[in-house]
Amino acid sequence: MIKKGLDALCKQCKSNECGYSSKSECPFSNPEKCSYDKRNCHLMNKEDGKKGPNMVSCRILICFLVGFIIYIVCILLEPILNFPYCEEVFFIISGICQSLLAAAVLAIVIDIPSKLEDYKSSIIEALSSDSYLKMLEESKLTLLRKKVTEQLNKMSAPNMPKGLIEKDQWICELLRKPYYSRYRHFVSCSDIDGDDNFILKKHNINYKLINPYGKHREMTEHIKVTNLVYLHDFSEESINDMKISCTIDGGTKKEYIPGTDFDFKKEPFTESFYNTKVSIKMKDDRSLLPEEIAKGGIPVRFKEHIQVEISYTIKVAKRDICFTKRLQHPAKNFELCYSYERSNGRLCGQIFGTDIKQSDVNIHYINDNNICMTTFDWLLPNNGAMIVMLND
Repeated sequence: MIKKGLDALCKQCKSNECGYSSKSECPFSNPEKCSYDKRNCHLMNKEDGKKGPNMVSCRILICFLVGFIIYIVCILLEPILNFPYCEEVFFIISGICQSLLAAAVLAIVIDIPSKLEDYKSSIIEALSSDSYLKMLEESKLTLLRKKVTEQLNKMSAPNMPKGLIEKDQWICELLRKPYYSRYRHFVSCSDIDGDDNFILKKHNINYKLINPYGKHREMTEHIKVTNLVYLHDFSEESINDMKISCTIDGGTKKEYIPGTDFDFKKEPFTESFYNTKVSIKMKDDRSLLPEEIAKGGIPVRFKEHIQVEISYTIKVAKRDICFTKRLQHPAKNFELCYSYERSNGRLCGQIFGTDIKQSDVNIHYINDNNICMTTFDWLLPNNGAMIVMLND
């Protein structure tokens, strides 16, 4: 029982163990701000500033030497010796000895050489390290980063286009927001018997979203399903058989039921070939904050990670030959598989991304009617993939 308790304690300590291997990597300015296990903290295990034995011995030797000189002078002052100019010599030597003695005592008490060495080390460390950055507030650090970026570019590019620094700021903000460690989307299309105008698309989505703050700060994921469709009648149903479930921080799976937890929202859309925008919204949003309602979808709070599974069937016009998938968060690994079993057509697809390279993308054509695309580098929000269905 004791062994099990110790194992549990060691496991708990390791889960809260600091992952930084040196003091320079640590983002905290002092141990009080750190929430990790501090038993092996690099900030607390500083070098001991004890005085060296050689320096102390030299100072003691100086004191003995001064005392010995004073003793010799006192002997010379004895009348029996009748030493000439003894009083003048005494005043001169006593002044020198007093100065040496005072210097030695001050050196022992104040430790001037060590203080000077400490000041020198502190100045060198401040100039060559980023310790002062760890002591700045987040708002000051953000402003400093923007000024440094602007200064670096203005030095060599005086006609730098406006607005690009804001893009740099947007990229940096993504580092503190959730990201997909994986995102999988499978689409299977099929014809509808007796209907030459519409087809059915079966969607299966599963992804894992990571919180970069871990358990130290709670995040909110807005589970969204948004489709642009073309409907002859605005009142007709377009989405069926929807199932949404999520697993929060490795706990039990929670399911959301249409009509009970959320409803379908239809909005007119007239900016392209489509005429209707279909999305989902919470059934009862009285407990939500205004900013959560504005973002839409199903808000789910989590700490470390959340795994989401979504499946639904949607009816779309057969002449809608394009399918576009855009991501809500950055994705470390993205996969889209699309199939449409028919004999008179073929599929073509492409990944689009802000900084994606062709070498980071794998497009696998299983046959004319099946395509699978995978990425091996980061896709940013609003990046994604496009599928086009071509007819013979």
